[in-house]
Amino acid sequence: MSLLGFVSEVVGMLNLLQKTILDDQSSTLVDFLQDAKRFMLKNRQIADGAPLQIYCAGLLFAPQSSIIRTRFEAELPTWLCQPPRVEEEWSAVLQTLEGHSLSVRSVAFSPDGRLLASGSDDNIVRLWDTATGALQQTLEGHSGPVYSVAFSPDGRLLASGSDDETIRLWDTATGALQQTLEGHSSYVNSVAFSPDGRLLASGYIDDIVRLWDTATGALQQILEGHSGPVYSVAFSPDGRLLASSSWGKAVQLWDTATGVLQQTLNVNGFIVSLEFALDGSYLITNLGTLNVPSLDENQSPGLTQRNPDIFIQQGQWIMLNGINVLWLPPESRFTCSTIIGNLLALGHASGHVSLIGFRL
Repeated sequence: MSLLGFVSEVVGMLNLLQKTILDDQSSTLVDFLQDAKRFMLKNRQIADGAPLQIYCAGLLFAPQSSIIRTRFEAELPTWLCQPPRVEEEWSAVLQTLEGHSLSVRSVAFSPDGRLLASGSDDNIVRLWDTATGALQQTLEGHSGPVYSVAFSPDGRLLASGSDDETIRLWDTATGALQQTLEGHSSYVNSVAFSPDGRLLASGYIDDIVRLWDTATGALQQILEGHSGPVYSVAFSPDGRLLASSSWGKAVQLWDTATGVLQQTLNVNGFIVSLEFALDGSYLITNLGTLNVPSLDENQSPGLTQRNPDIFIQQGQWIMLNGINVLWLPPESRFTCSTIIGNLLALGHASGHVSLIGFRL
């Protein structure tokens, strides 16, 4: 059997046998299958585009301790006299997804974690299978860079906000364009769905937040009050509040039913990404966690350092449960990120997307 066929078969076997193997405590076989899976995921594009290079580039750039590399080292070409230096062990990066030609501006996981959406300066949105790294859909139609992507709660729709001053809603199963929301006066920085999927929030460079009806595309609310461009928006888990952050060093909390500003949380820095914790009591931001005071409580809104399972500190350190575990070298720094469960996705200026998995 060829190496390509062998590894492909092993990856398939892993999904069928992993539970039984773990129950039997057969650690040697588990290690072997896990190594084969990592090898195939890393070399997915080689297998698709130049399969015979599995024997050359695939083996050559596998870590020194890779079981597959060791097992098939005899398959390396005879013309090679000095192999390149490679890592000793597999890194935390599961896959690098290649396809965008310019910087990736936004990444988002589907609610079930099976898809990853990426928006880029190349005006294109791509949908990826997170298990295999395969490209599922290429969504074209924007005439400017795509700055934000977000899935609806049921995963059936994807919203994309662009420099072309439009928001587009796409069917994630077919890639068909469902709606184009127009009439904006500036480019769209951020989009987010309400928990019930009925509202779409969007933040703009013109300091304004807008609420849209996803069924009809009608504009529902115009929320004004920021003193700078709006960089991120997020709904509370119960859908009653909308949080928005701006260049004006403030996070504002809005009543989604009435559009009334409920609170302004002043911070000492620029919050460019935010999301509510599952219980709605605080916001997770790029600067740390921010308390969300109850309207009937005198609670400080100050930034604190709770310990989300995975957190990126100052764009350089990846933290697990409050501990710095992985420093990102300059060439691996990112332009955008998103997290679901134990999986982290990073978008890069090169146009690549990295998937990193952690044991929590």
